[in-house]
Amino acid sequence: MSKSRFTITVLSLILAFSILAPVVSADAGDWVVRTRLIFIEPDDGATGVLETDLNAGVESDVTVEFDATYFFTDRFAIEGILATASQEVVVNDGSGETSLGSVLHAPATFLAQYHFGGDGKFHPYVGLGINYTIFYDESGDLTTLDLDSGSFGPAAQFGVDVDLSENKVFNFDLKYAEIETDVASMGTNLGTVEVNPLIVGFGFGFRF
Repeated sequence: MSKSRFTITVLSLILAFSILAPVVSADAGDWVVRTRLIFIEPDDGATGVLETDLNAGVESDVTVEFDATYFFTDRFAIEGILATASQEVVVNDGSGETSLGSVLHAPATFLAQYHFGGDGKFHPYVGLGINYTIFYDESGDLTTLDLDSGSFGPAAQFGVDVDLSENKVFNFDLKYAEIETDVASMGTNLGTVEVNPLIVGFGFGFRF
């Protein structure tokens, strides 16, 4: 499915849910827990030898994430997100792409949120926070290289909850996070691999 058709499908679903759903809003002290299917599209890049000689990049991935949101007021909340994903690292020396293998990473993201929704069916929100990603379990040629074990970076978010019932919501969420890792071989720094993904997710949640 093309990106434009995917976007139209998602927006159509949100519109349909908003027309059919009853009206509910979050109050101070409420929790919302969600499960999302997420599409990770790296805004990848590299520095050093990884850029000049190897033109390294990172492939996209699809996985599931879990999150929990706590409302301090009906407008302000904090959200914690956990997921794990596998990213394939590829290089291109001019003769074609070659895979260096893949690496599993577990990004933990914490965001302070402002929710715009009042008594309507749509509850849009924006968030700003920090991401900490742990890299582990390399495969292929990556096992011969040394990668940083973790990465700190800022994260931003836009999303919307759409009421399905008194305590169930449909969720659409868009995030961007800065994720990168330094790569070395036998003590020699080869540069930095930048993932910096745009993360598109949708799923369902439960309010209590």
